[in-house]
Amino acid sequence: MKILKMFLSVCLAAVILCSCSADTAGEDLAAKVTPSDSRYYSFKSGETETPNSYNTYKVSAQGFALNLLSEMTENSGNVFLCPMGLYGQLSLLQNAASGTTQKELKQLTGRNLGLEELNECNGYFFARLEELSGKSCYVSLSADMFVDEDVIVSTDFLQKNADCYSQGIRRLKRDKDAPEKINGYLSEKTQRKLGKLFSSYDGDIDLASTAYLTDKWLCGYRSDEITKGTFSGEKNSDATFMQSTEMFLSGRNCTGFIKDYKNTPCRFIALLPNKGVSVGELARSLNYEEYQKILNSMDIFTICKASLPQFRAEKNVEYKKALRNLGVKSIFSDGDFAGLSFNEKATVSAAGQNLAFSVNAAGSDVKKPSYSNPKKIEAKKEVNLNRPFLFMIIDNESNIPIFEGIISEI
Repeated sequence: MKILKMFLSVCLAAVILCSCSADTAGEDLAAKVTPSDSRYYSFKSGETETPNSYNTYKVSAQGFALNLLSEMTENSGNVFLCPMGLYGQLSLLQNAASGTTQKELKQLTGRNLGLEELNECNGYFFARLEELSGKSCYVSLSADMFVDEDVIVSTDFLQKNADCYSQGIRRLKRDKDAPEKINGYLSEKTQRKLGKLFSSYDGDIDLASTAYLTDKWLCGYRSDEITKGTFSGEKNSDATFMQSTEMFLSGRNCTGFIKDYKNTPCRFIALLPNKGVSVGELARSLNYEEYQKILNSMDIFTICKASLPQFRAEKNVEYKKALRNLGVKSIFSDGDFAGLSFNEKATVSAAGQNLAFSVNAAGSDVKKPSYSNPKKIEAKKEVNLNRPFLFMIIDNESNIPIFEGIISEI
């Protein structure tokens, strides 16, 4: 059965890394705080209900992911993002922010949500991904905040993190060795799949998040469903395509399909722009309303012949310009973080991302499931991803994009 592996590392702020031991990457302040019982969720028991404000949260998180993708499509080439990794970090920072900084973060992460509602919903979302993952197939989203040794982190902020976010908060002296220490820590944390990410540690607050997904497809591929072909991107290239029959999706200027994973609570979505529409134009047209229309277009009686190329990429991404365009500006100059530190003023030095990502399939034969519905379903439509397309990995309960990107070249 084919195995899809995705690995992402998202870093916000001027994180600078290298080292090998967690201890050398600073004092872990979060490890000293025990979560309270008020934020405990147990999804495997089947008794957990979504928070009261979860529908509003879904709108906010989906909108954030779509807006971020739109902002990151200016340049050519592949685009790979983990919007929920960044969303969680900005949400946690809102608990420390005051004044203009707090207003900017609230506008971006959930202007229709109270802070406690945002915290509770984030706690539910991230805990669900963790608890519904297994030992060999899992979604792992983890984050670390590195603060300069002169920043005195409040106990209230540490408790809020423990209750709702479970992010690492590490105090680290800003010196010439700090980048190497952080790089080594994150490299070890990501099973040494990432090399050097940053070369400076300049801010009072630096954020780094890592994300990893590994799972099998719910419906795998037979060896005769894997073929060679050409991907017509920014330049033509040889590619390996995986052929299957999937649920068909359609939008105002795209067609696509949706494919389930077997063990994690995730689904894969691919969207192919209509002829005459660039993939960048498609990404910029995906507002919340259009995204809902595409998802609602799914019909169990409308399937398609889907052709998905195997792909892999490693990429460095800078988020600072995108966040400024989305209205978050003060954190990079004169951030007001009275809720984080008695210092009150602190800055985030940069917003960058370094990631590696792959979608692939092994060649072993698998037993294909059959449809139980007595009505025969014929795939009359076709979605051939042999040219630039947009993809998402979404949570199957909320439809929130966990990962997203654009494949312009193989």
